Amino acid sequence: MKIILHPLLLLCLFVNDAIAQPMTLYRGALIDGHSQVRCDINPVEVGQIINSTDIDYVMLSASGCNKREKFFSDPLTQYKNLADVVTGNPKIFGLAGMKNLTNRGVWNHAALKESWKIGEQAKFKGIAEILFQHAEWDGQDARLKYAGLQLKLSGSDLEKVILFHEEKNFPFIIHIEFNDSADKKENTLKDLRILLNQHPSVSFVLIHVGQASPEIARELLANHSNIYFLTSMTSGFNQIFTRGKEVHHQDGWETFFDVSGRNMKQHASRPKWRPEWLSLVSDYPDKFVLGFDNVFAGNWRNRYRVDVAIWRRALAQLDRELAGQLACGNAKRLWSLPVDCQ
Repeated sequence: MKIILHPLLLLCLFVNDAIAQPMTLYRGALIDGHSQVRCDINPVEVGQIINSTDIDYVMLSASGCNKREKFFSDPLTQYKNLADVVTGNPKIFGLAGMKNLTNRGVWNHAALKESWKIGEQAKFKGIAEILFQHAEWDGQDARLKYAGLQLKLSGSDLEKVILFHEEKNFPFIIHIEFNDSADKKENTLKDLRILLNQHPSVSFVLIHVGQASPEIARELLANHSNIYFLTSMTSGFNQIFTRGKEVHHQDGWETFFDVSGRNMKQHASRPKWRPEWLSLVSDYPDKFVLGFDNVFAGNWRNRYRVDVAIWRRALAQLDRELAGQLACGNAKRLWSLPVDCQ
């Protein structure tokens, strides 16, 4: 017996099959503009994970550490271990940094210079994020015990750090949290605008897009030619992973994608751009830098591959030239990286 399917049923079958199939992947070069190594994972393992992940280049720094962590050491030893991994891996570029502050909240300029001195002999290409605001962490995990941080975007010590970046032509990566420090948002915005105006020759990069809304990001981009945005924590992974859970750390992350009602598998296979962020990326193609900001061992072992898959499918939805700028070209230009963005 010959069965004839109604055209509408055929269309439904086709649409359902298309929805079930993952989107195609963007196959251009991918740079992770900022990730970190804590002392809960061996930097050697991180290098192995990077080599086995569908990522072309990673900009890597040494993060803060807790004495209870397995690979704990002093900050300079951490940077020496990082330099060893960087030197032996053509996919990794080092970022020097300074996690140490005095108990008065003054930048330790000497620590920055010491970590850079170690990195000079490797292929370090810049300076890691600098914390100005950080939400309090109150988790049972010892790594998630943190009193929080609130520093001004001004001061003579900060000027020394900015001058260090300016002399070496490094972008200045700022960690501020508009949402997790919502009571200080207006003052933070005011201070940020002043900073941008005072140092027009310095490229300031907001890691995690500063937790800025699309409206705030657009206003900053329209009025300041030296502002840039790192896409770390915007993949939607965190929103899905923490859904329905009690969170003991930052949870004010923005996402570039609509994840409402979607599980991780659905989102990773077919990410859906939020129109307001897609419009911003399209209007300012030279201002966004791909980044993932892995920090903890679990980020490296579990989240990384999912985030890369989300972004490779999201980038595949963009114009090829635009995707290339976001994925590779902007980072290459800002940090003068010797890479091929084909």
